[in-house]
Amino acid sequence: IIFKIINRLAQNEHKVIHASNIAKATKALLDDNIYGNITVEAIAEQLLVSKAQVINEFKKYYRTTPYAYYIDSKMDIAKNILVTSSLRIGEIAELLGFCEQNYFSYLFKKKSGESPELYRKRVHSTPPRDA
Repeated sequence: IIFKIINRLAQNEHKVIHASNIAKATKALLDDNIYGNITVEAIAEQLLVSKAQVINEFKKYYRTTPYAYYIDSKMDIAKNILVTSSLRIGEIAELLGFCEQNYFSYLFKKKSGESPELYRKRVHSTPPRDA
């Protein structure tokens, strides 16, 4: 245990990260894992900082939490997939790293105001606007 503590302290000395760099690195890790899953805890561990520091620096720099950014990004991709593909809702949920289709649908409705099915139907039935 002592060796791990000393090792981590030594690594911290070599990896002093500026506050905005923590936010940028967090965003990069979230973006790189958009089709999978990553937690703030895992990000903090990779950056050798605390979970609270990851959240605070991200909020300071991007004005949202890492989790909200991650879910919003996934929902934006989901909207695009719903409009441009015939993938089933469960397939889209799986593609975006959700273990449960119901949880994906719940988050989608919470963020967009309608279920993925209704969103797809509405977008496909809406005539294109004149430019």
